[in-house]
Amino acid sequence: MQIEMPVPVSAYFEADRGAGERVVECFTPDAVVQDEGHTYRGAAEIRRWRADVASKYTYTCQPLAVERQAEGAVV
Repeated sequence: MQIEMPVPVSAYFEADRGAGERVVECFTPDAVVQDEGHTYRGAAEIRRWRADVASKYTYTCQPLAVERQAEGAVV
């Protein structure tokens, strides 16, 4: 099943399958990530978050559905 996602969201999932640094490039300089009860602000914190997640977990991401909302998309 092909899911139609906004281009930036699709780029994130593509980057997540590869090198961790490419994930950081998917965010704006003032981006905020919330994960596991923590908030990460800006590229440096997001880079550390991604490296920490990659070292702690072996995981796969597969988008199952996309819901477009006024403020963005929920995948």
